Amino acid sequence: MTTQNTDHPAPQFPCPLCRTPSPAYYSDEYYRCPACEGIFRNPGRLLSPDAEQARYERHQNNPDDPGYRTFVSPLVAAITNHLPPGSRGLDFGAGPGPVVSAMLREQGYRTDLYDPFFHPDRRPLEQTWDFVFCCEVIEHFYHPAHEFARLYSLLRPGAPLFCMTNIHTDDIDFPSWYYKDDETHTFIYREKTLHTIARLIGFTTCTINGRVVRFDTPAPAGTVAGAGAMDPARALSPAKALNPAKTLNPGEIAPITKAESPAGVANPGAIPRAEGPDVRP
Repeated sequence: MTTQNTDHPAPQFPCPLCRTPSPAYYSDEYYRCPACEGIFRNPGRLLSPDAEQARYERHQNNPDDPGYRTFVSPLVAAITNHLPPGSRGLDFGAGPGPVVSAMLREQGYRTDLYDPFFHPDRRPLEQTWDFVFCCEVIEHFYHPAHEFARLYSLLRPGAPLFCMTNIHTDDIDFPSWYYKDDETHTFIYREKTLHTIARLIGFTTCTINGRVVRFDTPAPAGTVAGAGAMDPARALSPAKALNPAKTLNPGEIAPITKAESPAGVANPGAIPRAEGPDVRP
């Protein structure tokens, strides 16, 4: 997609998910991993924490906004179709307007919030949950392997992780795609990327239904995991997904270091965020 000056070697960055050296994909702004197909922003162009927070503070995420409720309703439906009322869930990267939590509470679910800017109390990260959900958050991860390992650690055995994000497909023209223009979007997923995450982290299945992804964890010994309500047509056992040379345990996963990053550029710390339809749903 991009052109390079043949007089000089094209720069490559290690994929933040699987660490595979990755060439430029769109100008020098985005790079694409040849192994997991993740598309990530040039780490030298990531925002400072202050600039990033200022961007999120412009969101208009109002629980009383019918348009926003419609926007997040697929995620809410995925959770309520899969788990009974009374289940305890963590809204990870809740942002300034945790609308999904509000909608779930209306239906009898118990939720708590975590966001490093807007809900920074870290006590929810010291617990395990019946489910965890990320509404338009995972595309803001600087270190997706590290963050998905943390999300896995927050789940009780058999508990699911729900994520909502825009997934890049072959029929999307990347140069004209609005999603790439949000300067806080640091990692964009493809279907293969999501199955790679399941394989790397240890999720049993990854089920994709439109913009909603459900990762399942191994059920407790002696039990059978409940059937989900999402369409299983696109579900794929992680064992059939990309099999990396080394399967990582969560404790082994760490952010990319300066030694791995060209020109001594190191990614800032992983900062999950939430967005809303003001960024175009």
